[in-house]
Amino acid sequence: MGARYRKHFSLCKDIKCNGRQGKHCPPERPRRLSGEYKKCGAWVVELFDESKRWKTVAFRDVRNKRDAERRLALLIGDRERGLLKLPNKKNVPTLAEYCVQFLEDAKSGRENTYLGKKRVVKTLTKYLGSYKLDRITSFIIEKFRNDRTKIDSVKNITINTDIDILRSILNRSVDEGVLEINPCGKVKKLRVSQERDRILTGEEIGHIQDRTKGTNEGLMILVALFGGLRLGEVLSLKWSDVNFDREELTFVQSKTGKRLTNPIGGYLLRELEEYKEKSKNERLFDNGEVNQKLVIKYSSRFSRLFKTLGIERFTFHNLRHCFASFLSDCGADAFTTQAFLGHASLSQTAHYTHKRMSAKHETIKGMEEYIMGMTEEGKITDINSICGTT
Repeated sequence: MGARYRKHFSLCKDIKCNGRQGKHCPPERPRRLSGEYKKCGAWVVELFDESKRWKTVAFRDVRNKRDAERRLALLIGDRERGLLKLPNKKNVPTLAEYCVQFLEDAKSGRENTYLGKKRVVKTLTKYLGSYKLDRITSFIIEKFRNDRTKIDSVKNITINTDIDILRSILNRSVDEGVLEINPCGKVKKLRVSQERDRILTGEEIGHIQDRTKGTNEGLMILVALFGGLRLGEVLSLKWSDVNFDREELTFVQSKTGKRLTNPIGGYLLRELEEYKEKSKNERLFDNGEVNQKLVIKYSSRFSRLFKTLGIERFTFHNLRHCFASFLSDCGADAFTTQAFLGHASLSQTAHYTHKRMSAKHETIKGMEEYIMGMTEEGKITDINSICGTT
C-alpha cells in the first residue's frame, strides 16, 4: 500500500526516477506536436478496497509524490469509515465496436441512406476501427484525411462525407455519455472545387445512338436523356406507365415517392413502340426487385459502357443533368424545368403543372428536336428555329 510512479513507456521502465526529467531520460522518448517530451508516466495510489481487493488508481489532480501521498491518506481514512468511493474506470468501446449499433439503428431509415452510411463506416473502421472513442483526437482525424487523400486518392467532397458520418457517430456517443466532447468539432471541412456538370456534345450523343441502338441499355439511355429520369426510376418503369395515346410517361420519384407525369417526344415514343413489340414482361427493363443494390449494379455497368465508348467522366445520372441543361438551352424557364425534374417544391406547383401540360408538350418537343439537331454532323442547329415556347 502506498504511492508510486508508474511508467508508461517501456524504454523508461528500467530507469529509477520520480518522473522528473533529467539527463537520465532517453532522447528517443515520444514528443508532442509542440516538440515537448511527453510525460513518461504518472503518480498512482495503491491500496486495498473494502472488499480486500488490490486497487491501483490514477487521479488527474495528482501531479507529484506529495499529492499522491496526501490522496492516499484521505482514501485510507475513507476506507476505515466505510465511505471509500473509488473512481470507476469507464469501459470505452472502440470505433469498430460502437459502429455495430450505429449501423443497426440506421437500418430503420431509407435504404440508400443506410447503404451510404455502411460504406463510410467500412472506411472509418479500416483506418480508425481499433481506436477507443476517447483516443480519437483532431490530430488522428487529420491523419485519417491525409491517408484518404494519399492512399485512396479520393476527392475532398468524399472525405468531407466521411467526416460528417464520423461526427454523427461521435455526437451520438456524447449524447450517451461515452464521450464528453466531440473531437470533430474542431475539424473544418476541406475546400471543394465546384466542377461543372459533364454535358454530352452532339457528336457524343450520335456516337451513343450508333453503338447502343436496339439494345436494352440504349433505350434506358434515351429515356433518361429525353425524360430526365433517375436510374432507379427508369428500372421501375412498367408498360402501364407509358400512355402511347396521350404521349405521356408516368413514374414514381425515387427520392420523394410521388407520381409524376411528363410528356414523351415523338422520337422516344417510336423507340418505345418498337421495343414493346419485342417485350413480353410487365416491366420495361428489369423484372428484379428495384433496390439500391440493383441501382448500383446498373450504375457501374453504365459507367463502364460510357468509358468503353470513349466518353470519360460520365455516369448514368449525368444524363439527367444533360436533360436539364438542354431544357434550359431551349428556353424553358426554371419553373417548368423544376416541374419536369420533380424537385422538392413540386408539391407547391402541382396545380400549375397540370394546367401547363400543353406547354410541357411543346417544351419536350422542342428539346427533342434540339438534341436530334445536335447529332447532325456534330453541329448544333439554331435553337430559336426549333425550340417551342414555354
